[in-house]
Order: sequence, then C-alpha cells, then structure tokens
Amino acid sequence: MPFQHGNKAAKNADHRRSRLITQQLISALHEPAGEGDVTKLRKVVDKLIAKAIEGEGDVAAIKEIFDRVDGKSPQGAFARWVPVVTVRGR
Repeated sequence: MPFQHGNKAAKNADHRRSRLITQQLISALHEPAGEGDVTKLRKVVDKLIAKAIEGEGDVAAIKEIFDRVDGKSPQGAFARWVPVVTVRGR
C-alpha cells in the first residue's frame, strides 16, 4: 500500500497508473543498451558505482548504494541507542 491509512490523497490516487509506470520502467531497464548483452539497468548500476568511487566519492551515490544493499536505516535509530556523555573540564 503506497499511502498510509487515512491519507485523503490515497483515496483519489490512481494506483493502477502508478503500477503501470513502475512496470514500464522495469521493462525498459531490462532492454539491451545496444552494446551486446548489457542491459540499461546494468549501465545505470555501473554509472552509480563509478560516481560513488571516483575522486573523493559522491556521498549521495554512496548513500544510495548502501540504502539498496543494507536497506534504509530508520529515522532516529541512532538517537535511541547511542548514549550521550558529557565531558566537563577540570
């Protein structure tokens, strides 16, 4: 379900159209990129990895890779588990 229960926008949204767009994107990404057996999806993945590792690395690309591999971390997850320690000078 793409919307939270009770969301008024969900009642008026055309969920079939959203699924259709997703299906079309997936279908297009699996098409050959024109260079042998390489798909468009593979080219996108290669470019994302290249962007993450070139130079000092693109932080947004690095984050996207980690989010896809490990899953997105919940908001505020570390705030609950990391103790706050106050160090006072003498």
